[in-house]
Amino acid sequence: MAEARTTVTRRQAITARDLKAIALLTAGVLAVPLLATLLPPVVHWQLGGFAVAALLLAGAGLAGLHIWRRARGHWRLLGVLAVVVALALVWAELAVGVVPHA
Repeated sequence: MAEARTTVTRRQAITARDLKAIALLTAGVLAVPLLATLLPPVVHWQLGGFAVAALLLAGAGLAGLHIWRRARGHWRLLGVLAVVVALALVWAELAVGVVPHA
């Protein structure tokens, strides 16, 4: 019985450079609420909030990069758009609760 092998080309593999870019973008986005937390007490994020946001942003970045590298044609854009919409919905739900709970 022959095993199906999947090969990852150099263009599809996630590199250390990609991880560094995702980490920098995540840190850049999280710098905004950090500054807002340090200024007047309008915004108050706790450490857990930063951890959850970092996981959400990094996960969305990795998912978007994976889809961008693997998909072709219009599926590429639709896949990344789906990741962005999912990130926005989860972020909004965690922030203010946009989904009504019964």
